[in-house]
Amino acid sequence: MNNKVLLVDDSTDVIEGLARLMGSDFDVTTAGSSAEALDVCRERGPFAVVVSDQQMPGGNGIELLSRIREEWPTTVRILMTGHADLETSLHATNEGEVFRFLQKPLPHRILWNALDEGLSRHERAEVEGALSAELLSTRETVGRLASLLEGGNQERSTLVHDISSLAHELSAAGSLRQIAEIACKSAGQVFPGRGLRLELTSLGTASAAVNAGPALEGPVHKEVVCTSDGELGHFLIATLDQHGEPLTEGGYELLHAIASFTAVAAHNQLRRKERDSAQHSVVFAMARLAETRDNETGKHIERVSSYCALIADALVGRPGFEEIDEQYIQDLIRSAPLHDIGKVGIPDAILLKPGKLDPDEWAVMQKHASLGADILGQVINEASSPGYLHMAFDIAGCHHEKWDGTGYPNNLVGTEIPISARVLSVADCFDALTTVRPYKQAWSMERAIDYVREVSGTQFDPDVVEAFLSREAEAGEIRMRLADELDELE
Repeated sequence: MNNKVLLVDDSTDVIEGLARLMGSDFDVTTAGSSAEALDVCRERGPFAVVVSDQQMPGGNGIELLSRIREEWPTTVRILMTGHADLETSLHATNEGEVFRFLQKPLPHRILWNALDEGLSRHERAEVEGALSAELLSTRETVGRLASLLEGGNQERSTLVHDISSLAHELSAAGSLRQIAEIACKSAGQVFPGRGLRLELTSLGTASAAVNAGPALEGPVHKEVVCTSDGELGHFLIATLDQHGEPLTEGGYELLHAIASFTAVAAHNQLRRKERDSAQHSVVFAMARLAETRDNETGKHIERVSSYCALIADALVGRPGFEEIDEQYIQDLIRSAPLHDIGKVGIPDAILLKPGKLDPDEWAVMQKHASLGADILGQVINEASSPGYLHMAFDIAGCHHEKWDGTGYPNNLVGTEIPISARVLSVADCFDALTTVRPYKQAWSMERAIDYVREVSGTQFDPDVVEAFLSREAEAGEIRMRLADELDELE
């Protein structure tokens, strides 16, 4: 997500002070005049948000924001002024299409809120613009293909089918590598007997490269894979096939079509990755917040995630656990830190009580499971790509359910409990037993293992316990490697 903000004000003290305050939350650049601001935009832009003072030498804020609208239409524009009047507001809105009109002196909280809203608005505009450009490109490609494939003979019908299948497969791909493999295989079918290579890039570095057909020799044609956001890679294809036949004009059009479909799929995948990364950072920060309010130890969530991955890997291929694969384990690693997110809603007097909770306090504490599910349910409803959060929702709401139905909050029994929550409950319990808490000493590894074995079939799923016990030595290594430092326990 682009969080670049430009502050424009001829008062050096004002913008330098704001830049220092905002530095931890935004990528801030400053300028002291309209002319300098435009130079900065051309050299270091585009910016997601520009905040400009109205009264400046060499041009006012409204004129600056109007220029910015012309050259960088998705940049969100905010105007600050010490002369708040209706005429200025209307002029700012009409000429500069200003998103916010803020009166100085400006409370930091109001500016921060305006910037947060501005960044969200900019991201939406960027996504909508990219989608519109991609839709236009796809329509043009389809139009060229329709003209190229007019006639309807069997060979052309097969080609249409291949291209349609390519678009469908690309839309379902889950990584750049899969996109490259699908696109290169399809191109190899369309251009048999020609050497082919497809390279896709992420952040300027090659991240997927696939070959098809015979070795790529002799003269080659480079077909760029790109969207309105820039180049994402390229196809290399031999201009002569094994019989010395050159690429026809129709062949170039077909390759361009394949490259266009590939570009859309790759672009969408990269944007999903960016959104997932940002989303993961936010929810992980939420998990950290819950942890800092609790009596958990320093590396608790890292250890629990590692134990979960260990158990899940041991369950792969077992009857009843067919859904566990590599992606499932990765989702589990991401979801596990969120198991106690609901504790953010538990009062400190209960959450931090060093002694045993009384029945009323325990009833309140038990609500953290439902609270966690509610929190993650809201995030899922608002997220554009919920991904692993569905698993996190199951874990947060069900990790205190017990195999025999005596757990909370819903008294689920046996396989009614999601697999992810069954795995997490073993990992979480083992970590709690083997680490120091303000109200207890750490148990030995042997004692904790004996306890887990003892409650198999009542508290825990016996298959999950068996899987955990089969990796006991590795669990011990995780426990030692991620042991808390003394200063983290104080």
